[in-house]
Amino acid sequence: MPVLEIINCTKKFGNFTAVDAVKLKVEAGDFLGLLGPNGAGKTTLIRMVCGLLKPTGGEIRLFGQIFSRDLYSIKSKIGLIPQHNNLEGELTAWENLEFHGRLFHIPGEERDRKIREVLAFTGLENFKPASRKFFRRHEKEAASGQGPHAPAGTVGP
Repeated sequence: MPVLEIINCTKKFGNFTAVDAVKLKVEAGDFLGLLGPNGAGKTTLIRMVCGLLKPTGGEIRLFGQIFSRDLYSIKSKIGLIPQHNNLEGELTAWENLEFHGRLFHIPGEERDRKIREVLAFTGLENFKPASRKFFRRHEKEAASGQGPHAPAGTVGP
């Protein structure tokens, strides 16, 4: 079973077709890069795969589940590494993971335990908030895809 299967996926904004009948299969262990010029539909496709946009046509399956039907159970299995994070310079590694843990409704004690595990795993447990400027890029690289909700797959640019 493919980890990701996109079947004739289309996204239209009015008369403009941003994504046109894309077909794609990604197996476990595969790496996928979307390449193309500005306006080719790469970001729109990623947003649909993450459940941020609904396709106009076609179907997206993650881990064998049809995304539009099982949205919440599927979202708990994926992670997204955004190209641009507006909070990057404002949040510490702990705060960033706490923010995402709250988005996934992870209870406080369990969230804190998982955050400590992730910070220990990535070697970021000793960074202090005062050192934000020094380590924010390293935090993002080390912790990406290792959030407190433990995704089965990670999606990013």
